[in-house]
Amino acid sequence: MIRLLTLDDLEQYLDLCAQTGAESGRDGDGYHGPYGRAEPFLVDSMRERTRERWSKSLDVPGWRRAWGAFADDVMIGCGDVAGGDIAADLHRVDLGIAVLRRHRRGGHGGRLLAEIIRWCRVQPSIAWLDLGVFADNTGAQALFDRAGFQRRGVSVDRWRVDGVRLDEIAMSLDVGSSDCDEG
Repeated sequence: MIRLLTLDDLEQYLDLCAQTGAESGRDGDGYHGPYGRAEPFLVDSMRERTRERWSKSLDVPGWRRAWGAFADDVMIGCGDVAGGDIAADLHRVDLGIAVLRRHRRGGHGGRLLAEIIRWCRVQPSIAWLDLGVFADNTGAQALFDRAGFQRRGVSVDRWRVDGVRLDEIAMSLDVGSSDCDEG
C-alpha cells in the first residue's frame, strides 16, 4: 500500500530514514545519500524540521510532503517532494525516494514514484519534479528513466562521502503547467 503520510506516521518515517541511511554505501550497496558512515542521524532535529515542513501549505517556501510504502502496516519505503526555499522556485519540487534494501526490486519504488507523480500533476502550482541521482546508482536511474525523467547534466565530484567521490546526475520531469502566466 502507498499513501500520503501524516504526522501520526512521523516516528515510523524517521526510523525508515535512519535505516535506509545506514544501508547507504554498505555491503556492496552504492551510496544513495550524501551522508557518511560516521555522521549521526539526528532524530530530534529531523523530527522538528519534518513536523514543521509537513505542516506548511504548498504556497509557503520550505514545504514538504511524504508518502510511505507499507507491507503489513510496516513502512518499507518512502518518497517525498519538497518545495524550494524561496517563492520564485515553488513551481519546481525536489524528489527523493528510499526503499529498504531487502524490499528493493519488488516494485515499491515504482509505485511510490507513480503516486508522487500523479499527486504533483494535480497540484496547479507544481510544474517540474527535479532530482539528483548518484552516477553509480544504475537501478534508480533506470527507475527514473522508465518514468520519463530527462537527464539534464552531470555534476562531477559533486559529493565526497567516506572518501568516495560521487558524481550526480540531474534529472527532471515536466508534470504540467504551473499557474503562472507567460509573458
